[in-house]
Amino acid sequence: MMKRIMLWIVVTAVVAILSGCFAFLPQSDGYLSIDLEIPPEVKGPGDHPVVIFVANAEMEDSIKELLWLIDKESEVGLSDDEDDRLVDLAIAVSNRGLVKFGGDPFLRTTIPALQPGDQGSFKIPAVPAGRSYFVKVFVFEVGQDIVNVDELSDVDLVVENRLFDTEDWSYPISDWDALPPFPIEVETGKTTEIDITLVP
Repeated sequence: MMKRIMLWIVVTAVVAILSGCFAFLPQSDGYLSIDLEIPPEVKGPGDHPVVIFVANAEMEDSIKELLWLIDKESEVGLSDDEDDRLVDLAIAVSNRGLVKFGGDPFLRTTIPALQPGDQGSFKIPAVPAGRSYFVKVFVFEVGQDIVNVDELSDVDLVVENRLFDTEDWSYPISDWDALPPFPIEVETGKTTEIDITLVP
């Protein structure tokens, strides 16, 4: 699980470095309403911190390749050329793909102490309309405070959602298919509702 979150740490770290160099997607008046199915791993007694990334679906091929490289690196390692490629892809995604919330390339929220099988929901405002997106959700252990991207590598991940039917480097990227409901379209002045299942 940690190898997957490392992808987003790489990308958001590049966002922080390049924030003064590139223009990000403008904020607009679309909304995402997310319903989460709470798995047994998400237990009380307190609130679980949540980090959400909203990525432009135009970057789907780049996101797939990043996931492929991260998984390969964790299993067998990368060549120098592949390491360079990963950095190039992170720059491309950060330049063209991540929606910013309050200056951060991710949204922070919490899931209250619910019972397994319950459902939680929340709305994400100010998502640029007229585009389609992938939404990545990470849920962390109770009591951990996440203020900036540097802290993502120091906290314990509990559950997340998957974007593709496989995220295994041993399968060709051409075989990776987006899992429903992704990509999802956000329309001007409307709320797009999506159901997300969290898995360990």
